Amino acid sequence: MSVGSRCGAPPGSSSSGGSSAPSGGGSRAAAAAADRGCSGGTDSDHSRAPPASGTSGSGAGVGAREEEAREQLRACARDLRGRVEVIRPWELRVVRLLGAGAFGEVYLARWRSTEVAVKCLSPGLLVADGSAGGAPSAAAAADLLREAAILAGLRHPNIVAVYGAVMPDGALGGDEGEGAADSGPHASAALFERGGPPAGGPPVRPPALVCEYLPHGSLRSALNARAEWLAAPQAKVKLLLDTARGLDYLHSKRIVHFDLKAANILVGIRDRAPHGKLCDFGLAKQRRQTYVTGVNSLRGTLPWMAPEILKSPDAVDERSDVYSFGVVM
Repeated sequence: MSVGSRCGAPPGSSSSGGSSAPSGGGSRAAAAAADRGCSGGTDSDHSRAPPASGTSGSGAGVGAREEEAREQLRACARDLRGRVEVIRPWELRVVRLLGAGAFGEVYLARWRSTEVAVKCLSPGLLVADGSAGGAPSAAAAADLLREAAILAGLRHPNIVAVYGAVMPDGALGGDEGEGAADSGPHASAALFERGGPPAGGPPVRPPALVCEYLPHGSLRSALNARAEWLAAPQAKVKLLLDTARGLDYLHSKRIVHFDLKAANILVGIRDRAPHGKLCDFGLAKQRRQTYVTGVNSLRGTLPWMAPEILKSPDAVDERSDVYSFGVVM
């Protein structure tokens, strides 16, 4: 649907520029419950039947959900392996933290002499040993790989590019092939020995999403800092046009972003002109019917959220993004 058909970091998160911080917080966790699966964020409703009453029934229900979450994680990893490059944790050298939210953290890192943005899950979503072994962590890991699957199918100058993914341990199961055989330290592991890992954990916690890095940060950070380049009216118009073009491309793929805001528009400067790119597809879903199904009233960030998501979440389509675009304007 055309953008013209209808006319931010999240609260509680911190951001220090560069790539945008993960967003959504509690709304992200609630929305993810309706979204398990990896095929580019389809609109299938993956709701589960409640477990039988009684202690034994509850235990069986929890066990079934754990196994289902692990299987979804494995399916996501298998699907993604043939679409993006599988990057080993030791191939990434973390430079600094760019931003953090309730759902995850974004780091500036170097990969093959290129600066990249690495999105990891928040430590609170991982089990104690840092693996994706429990139901909550396996489900959160599958959500991150689902976001990678959406980005892997998008090629547009106004959409942030994905370079690869760091897979969680054991996610590929017996299909790891040469990856399983090549499990020893990579030569670039020596970089970590010299620099040392960040305090509190390994350099990169699998799973992780490796994307292009835009050093000028998000539109929200530019607005907050009153960036000089943003003072020119033509710069604002250019960024709005870039956002509209990226959004129009998404809608041509029948994908609804659901979290469009200034914090999720990254900015690069090229030939003294700003260049905008949409990022953070953790809440995105693909519409396969008249409306996007499996949407709940907590999907998005409230100030930018279209009224129909709150009033009639079962009748939502691309126009909800157009409303958010109007708020950004």
